[in-house]
Amino acid sequence: MPARYGKARHLTTQISDTSTVRFMFDPACPYAWKTSLWVRDVARRRPIKVDWDLFSLEYANRESGSPEYLARARKNRLALRLLHLAKAQGGNEAIDKLYLALGRARHERREQLDNPDTIRAALSEARLPTELYEQAQSRADLDDTLRQEYEAAEETGAFGVPTLYFDEDDTPYFGPVVDPAPQGEEAAMLWDNLSGIARQPYFFELKRPRG
Repeated sequence: MPARYGKARHLTTQISDTSTVRFMFDPACPYAWKTSLWVRDVARRRPIKVDWDLFSLEYANRESGSPEYLARARKNRLALRLLHLAKAQGGNEAIDKLYLALGRARHERREQLDNPDTIRAALSEARLPTELYEQAQSRADLDDTLRQEYEAAEETGAFGVPTLYFDEDDTPYFGPVVDPAPQGEEAAMLWDNLSGIARQPYFFELKRPRG
């Protein structure tokens, strides 16, 4: 699922050796999913803590997305509500486990996030109460909450996913976009290189063509 592209905020901020990384994602985005696998691997090898937050691509593309795209994106609202409730009731560990379960379903088994069987199976895999499904279905007010969270992120300069925030800094970093997600020491080396570049005040931007 495409992210909305725009003017990015650049890597200019100091990152401490022990970092808290705020990771913003939409569960339907394959790019965010692969980056989340990389970050999880890094967290097993480097002293970082990952805090998971939601960033709706439906809202991000509300003005530029085609009617067909927005119709598909609306089907992911239930999963977004569910992830919000998981964090509200079970904390960061709960949304972490549920995102992992939903991500496997969507991006590895190609299941749809509006399928009740997919949702219930993900809740079971994450060891979360099945009542969350009924709550998510009935809580249409959560759409406004998710919109407000998106708008708050947008005000910092965020425009797509994956978006990362390091430590207490409110500067959003789009990416890295990785395909496939590196593992092991390769994953850790990418983190080391990224955080090393981010420490340099003169660094502005680095891109390469898609191939």
